[in-house]
Amino acid sequence: MISLRKYLLLSLTAAAAVFYHAFATRIQFFPAAMYLSTSKLAVAAVGNLSFAVALCMYNLVIRVFLGSLREIELERVKEKLSSAIMETCLALTIFREEFNLSFVGMFTVLTFVKVFHWLVQDRVDYIEVTPSVSRLAHTRIVSFLIVLLSLDVCFLHHTIAATLAQKGHSVQLLFAFEYIILASAAAATFLKYILSMLDAAMEGRWDGKGTYVFYLELLTDMLHLFVYCIFFVIVFTNYGLPLHLVSPERSTGIEQQSQSRMVVCRSERPSQQLV
Repeated sequence: MISLRKYLLLSLTAAAAVFYHAFATRIQFFPAAMYLSTSKLAVAAVGNLSFAVALCMYNLVIRVFLGSLREIELERVKEKLSSAIMETCLALTIFREEFNLSFVGMFTVLTFVKVFHWLVQDRVDYIEVTPSVSRLAHTRIVSFLIVLLSLDVCFLHHTIAATLAQKGHSVQLLFAFEYIILASAAAATFLKYILSMLDAAMEGRWDGKGTYVFYLELLTDMLHLFVYCIFFVIVFTNYGLPLHLVSPERSTGIEQQSQSRMVVCRSERPSQQLV
């Protein structure tokens, strides 16, 4: 498998060759710029270079905030990424008329932000069950959560403004609802981390932690369901049936979450009766 360094070098070489060809065959700047913006080969080369740079930035962010990733974290990201890409492809059937370079760029950014959210959620769960965690790790995870939440709010503000400017009939609507989901998930993860730290400060003797975590996850799921219902109504009214909201993957995920909540409730009832 090709390494990231070789992939970046090859992408940079291909983009440089395209730029050289454009300015060598078209001496003036404007014709060369027109060629670079209209030629499919040039757009593909520049897009590939942008993706390679994005991968480098991804590795840098991971190294700064999370360090080395565990094998189970990589496996979970691969599983979630495949279903997320499938849902986005289904969403393209609704907004296919607005498919352009801007959409590809926003979709790439959204995908990377989603991966960061999945990783930070897994890392918070790992810290919760790990007895000894360094202060540096805590500082990293808190900083990462703050950065992700800030990014979610900024992107949400941008997409909502773009949606209102186009009177709601835009692909920006899809990204706005996605960032609402991500922002709420990041806030819930932050609160879950705080609850874990409180439990650790009490040396694991906080009996009410499970109840608070349960209601936090339940409220988060209910908020996500409410957001999906609003998005479903808006898209169904203006575009038609949103297939990516009724996909088997999402239905299975909701069913699994509901079953896990029921198990937690049943497991907590005997302990409350004993107390």
